[in-house]
Amino acid sequence: MPVDPLARFPETLEAGGCRYTRRAGCYAVHGPLPPELLRSALHQWPQSGLAVCAGDPPPSLPPAALGAVYESEPGGTPMVPSGRIFVRFAEGHRAEDREAQIASAGYVIQQVPEFAPHAAWVEARSGNIADALLHLSALQALPDMENVEPQVLSPRSAK
Repeated sequence: MPVDPLARFPETLEAGGCRYTRRAGCYAVHGPLPPELLRSALHQWPQSGLAVCAGDPPPSLPPAALGAVYESEPGGTPMVPSGRIFVRFAEGHRAEDREAQIASAGYVIQQVPEFAPHAAWVEARSGNIADALLHLSALQALPDMENVEPQVLSPRSAK
């Protein structure tokens, strides 16, 4: 029986006050889209090197390039986690001063916004998107943590 390459990703994901469920029958490609997958592409973000494809991921796709796709309701807009997590500590608690605690949770700081020294963008130390999503509770358990939110990308919609 073949192993599901998306099995490492959580079935549900909370971001921006919404709950997302993993969408069956599609997957995300992070990085250049191989030409043989162009026909299966449902959505593409060429500037960010991201695509959502229908079907099952081909075995030739490297695990680091593979991601899960989520939706807020069946058939809803696809949401793709980027692997970046936005964290915000209580005012007065600088994110850079919490670097060791963030590291003990399995993450590294990628960027601290100038306007918000109590916040940071973090990624899983492994660089793996599934790891970033699976260990959110470790970040949420840090002292003075007020918000932990995975970055999700979705196609633009016309208003």
